[in-house]
Amino acid sequence: MRERTLVAIGEHAAARLGRGDALGDARVVLFDGSAASVQPLFSGSGAVDVVLDDRLVRYFVVTAPAGTASLAELRRVASVRFEELFALDPMAFELAADWRVAGMFLCCAMPRAITEVLVQSAMSARASIVSMAPLFVRVLDSVRRPTGWIVVRANAWVTAAHFDKGAIGLLRSTALDAMHPLEPWLVGLCLVSGLAVAKPLVLDADQPDLLPADWQRLDQLRRDVALLATLDATEAV
Repeated sequence: MRERTLVAIGEHAAARLGRGDALGDARVVLFDGSAASVQPLFSGSGAVDVVLDDRLVRYFVVTAPAGTASLAELRRVASVRFEELFALDPMAFELAADWRVAGMFLCCAMPRAITEVLVQSAMSARASIVSMAPLFVRVLDSVRRPTGWIVVRANAWVTAAHFDKGAIGLLRSTALDAMHPLEPWLVGLCLVSGLAVAKPLVLDADQPDLLPADWQRLDQLRRDVALLATLDATEAV
């Protein structure tokens, strides 16, 4: 079964990888925030998956208040928490989360300036967006009942989260020089948080050869990681 068309979105560029195409056939365009700029990537694509560079979104953790009983309440709590953390208007972002009425859960805020343009572009091209998620969420969705650290780095941006039997406890998402090894950064985070490094589950597309031998590794040859990497040259222009 051939894979669906994949579209990657960076700060200044977007790319498309068609069904079953080699990465060398990926198409890259400048993304100026208008529907017209990315519509050609959706043309003739049919069903499409969209991956966003993690630097475009805001990740945060929310604790559901006692007595929370509805999704509407959870959304209100997440919106308030988002505004407290980032001093941004939550109405300008689309909130997605692993909604839970008890305990802590992961939230992701995607700019509506991007998501609405993509939906409009797909509709104009008579394509349908099956999924739209940032890289870390896509990777996390492939892990069953995560425990310990899950770390994803690509294009000089790292996102790390610590889980206990599937429940998130801590999250960090920040820039990290692509030339620097990942281990010192994670060790420093563990020292600050009081958590053990142990054997993290890691996808490091920037410096995979510098990972400690006992760390568990995720596939850095994933289509979404490889396609995001094709944006590097255009982003730097």
